[in-house]
Formats: sequence, structure tokens, C-alpha cells
Amino acid sequence: MKKITIFKNWLEVNKQFFRELAANKKIDNKVKNIDVQGLYQVVHQQSAPCFFLSTGRCGTKLITKLMNLAPIIQAYHQPDPELIYFSKIAYESEHNQKIKIAIDCARYQYTRNCFLQDKKYIETNNRITFFAYYLAELYPKAKFIHVIRDPYSFIKSGLSRKWYSGHNLHDEGRIESKEASRWQQYSRAEKIAWLWQETNKFILDFQTKMGEGRAISIRAEDIFSSVLENKKLFTFLDLEAPSSQKIKKIISKPVNVGKKSDQQISEKLLGEDWLRIKKIAQQFGYKLKD
Repeated sequence: MKKITIFKNWLEVNKQFFRELAANKKIDNKVKNIDVQGLYQVVHQQSAPCFFLSTGRCGTKLITKLMNLAPIIQAYHQPDPELIYFSKIAYESEHNQKIKIAIDCARYQYTRNCFLQDKKYIETNNRITFFAYYLAELYPKAKFIHVIRDPYSFIKSGLSRKWYSGHNLHDEGRIESKEASRWQQYSRAEKIAWLWQETNKFILDFQTKMGEGRAISIRAEDIFSSVLENKKLFTFLDLEAPSSQKIKKIISKPVNVGKKSDQQISEKLLGEDWLRIKKIAQQFGYKLKD
């Protein structure tokens, strides 16, 4: 890691420390005038958090900076616990009360503290994706934004970062096909391709069940380049969008840029999941090679 990167991270940690001191003071002042006995129920029924759902590598760090332009928003990119391993457990479990309790324990303090500060809690961490149904149930007013990225770029990024190599710590939380024999025969490129289509399919199915009032989709490429598309996100959240100038300043500086890759992605390389990838990609205007 470069020294400048270490310094920036150190500076951000210290800034966060002082922000939390100020937030805690505000919270302490607020609770002096309320009965906290029923606070848990109030927070769940009245707060309206927003969760960004994605495969990861979709510009979520940039989105966090964009969201934090609004004073009423408190956006987090990777809040603790990050839920790397447990996101996989959530994917493998269906209608599991223990998973619902776990995600409630992991995020209630964040949503509560934002509620007490009259702020909106937003999380862009992709590990939250497979908890979506539980979060929708816990927070009836919550909204969800699906971020999708061009599959070729996503697969290249995953390959360059050694996904599914067994030597990447985050691999312990990466989902796998339930067809074990088939999965073992997959190349890394095929596994990452499967991850793209399976995750986006999960989100699209969830979005259909939630309806447009609670869930929408946006392309990562539009977030990187379009002021208008970014403003639509704030409109969806019933918030006033920051100025075009402020948005331009954020999106003009790439964040968490991926490693360059000369890997050529083709239909043959992606294997039998190609048609499912293509079907989803075409819904969002991605033109893939035949």
C-alpha cells in the first residue's frame, strides 16, 4: 500500500472519530427528552434507511461519497461488522429467523443513531445484498437501489483480484452454485460470471416483489458519468439533490479504481451461463459480443 494511501486512510479514521464524538453528543441531548423504552419499535417502523444492492465492484465507494453530499444522509460503505462470511450464509438460508435476528443486531445501532440525529441511514456495502428480504421486513419504509455493472468489466475486475482462487480472504463469503459437481469444473472466469448473473437475478427478483416504490435499478456506468442519473437517486429517496457542480466534482475523480487487465472475455470463456448473463445484461442496454 502506498504511503499516501495509508495517510489518507489514517486521516479519514481520525475525521470519523471526531464526527462520532459530535454525533454522540447530539444523540445524548435527544434522548434526554424522549422515552427510550419503545425506541426499538419506533426506529423500525418510522426510519427509512436505504440499502444499495450489488455484486460489488460497482462504484459503491463513489456512491457513498455522492450520498454524503446531502447533509441529511449518513452513508456507510463498509460498516462493522462487514458481514463478509455471513452474506453467504444469508444466500444459502431461506426464511431463516436466526438470519433476520443477526442482521437486525448488526445494523440496528446504525439506523437508531441516524434516526436520533434526524438523518437517513444509507449503506452501499454489497455484503448486505442477500439480507434484502430480511431488511425489507424489519424496516417497512426502507428503500433499495440495485446497482448493476457491465458483466465484462466485472469479470475482468474479479479475475485481476484473484477471486475464487482460494487465496483471497473475501472468498470465504463468495457464493457458490449448489450444483457441486458442476461448480468444481468451472474455471475462475466461469465462477465470476455465475456470481454476476446469480446475484443480479436475486436482486431483480427481489425488486419485482418490492415494486418500483421501494426498489429501482441503475447502471454503474451511469453513476460514473451522468449528473442527471445521480440526481434521480436523490429523487427516489424523496430528498433534494446536491448541486450539479458538487456531483460533477465527485464523479470526475475515480474512487477505488480496479487493476488493469489484458484478459479477453468471450462467450466461450464464460461457459454455459452465457445466455443467462446476456438476458440480464440486455435489459440494461449492455451490448455483449455474440
